[in-house]
Amino acid sequence: MNMHVDDVQEKLENVDSEHLADALLEIGRFFHDLTPARTELGTLTLRQIEVLDQITIQGGLTLAALAERIGLANSTMSTMVDRMVRDGLVDRKVNPDNRREVILNLGEKGVEYQRLRREIIQETMLKMMGGLSNDQRTLLLKALYMIGQLIHDLKGGADS
Repeated sequence: MNMHVDDVQEKLENVDSEHLADALLEIGRFFHDLTPARTELGTLTLRQIEVLDQITIQGGLTLAALAERIGLANSTMSTMVDRMVRDGLVDRKVNPDNRREVILNLGEKGVEYQRLRREIIQETMLKMMGGLSNDQRTLLLKALYMIGQLIHDLKGGADS
């Protein structure tokens, strides 16, 4: 990884949306495939990971709110959550303020999965960044932050 920052910047100036989409999909597949290799919890689908991520970020979501955030029908989300509850990834509790409402939080295995996933990603990023210069690391982190911010804004900001 001895590419110079100027080379990276020049390549970035010539990137179109198709190349960016390909790169992001490859990154997503890489991290999705990486996580289960080090866990006893097996392979989760991207949607299941998205459910865990949304519950981790927001916490205490209703089924309807989770379905809306992920973009699935309530019935589809309900089936998925049922399996995740059965597997210990998600906990369901009745809302004490509204007994007809169920609140979803991470189950014991969900907490463990998220902890291991974060640890694996951090270890992998440290290895990947080890061969980069400070300028390259700064450029990479700025680009990742910018992508994260664009995604956040596209989803409607904090209220999404």
